[in-house]
Amino acid sequence: RGLTSLIISESDGFLEYWWTTFARGPPDDYFPVVLALLEDAPPDWDVIFLDKGTSGAGPNPRAVKRIERSCFRSSYDVFSWFGDGMAGAALYMVSGRFLAKVPDLIRDHGLDMVDAWIGSLCSMTSRSLRCYSVAATNGLVAGAPLPPSPACGHACVYRNVSSTCLDRIRYLMDARNGGRSCTDARSIVHAQCSVCGMCAFGVGPCAE
Repeated sequence: RGLTSLIISESDGFLEYWWTTFARGPPDDYFPVVLALLEDAPPDWDVIFLDKGTSGAGPNPRAVKRIERSCFRSSYDVFSWFGDGMAGAALYMVSGRFLAKVPDLIRDHGLDMVDAWIGSLCSMTSRSLRCYSVAATNGLVAGAPLPPSPACGHACVYRNVSSTCLDRIRYLMDARNGGRSCTDARSIVHAQCSVCGMCAFGVGPCAE
């Protein structure tokens, strides 16, 4: 009660992975950027994702605001976030306005898995929440292949066989097993094991 904002990090919300990989900024910028967002974020913000960058911000996303400080190694752009094709919420911040809305949101929309619930309320069709994401303007690590995210190491038990999410995805992508695209393989594995929904790695569709 009485909080003006809150940062939420799930058990796998590792700063070195989510912030550096998706927000494309160095770890040293994380805390100064969070403080700057509290001062300069869009005035209607409910949720700001620190683990998404431009993923889920729609096609050809355009920044709604740029935040700069002399202590930053890069300026940072803020994007409206609608959750297009994105699941999970490992590292994010919420406003006091969001916290005040929660009882009414639960009454009106029910409550499911928190990440999917927030994502649905951020969606362009709902817009019950005003959601944003942030990414380094200069993309300090842009273009580098992603190391497997923490979710890739989760155990997925399907038909009494246990494998990691990453191994299941790569198995389905192997030409000997049908040679599915990464997008299709990830969708299949996510349907088999919900813990695999945030497994991202490499480049291209596998990294989104």
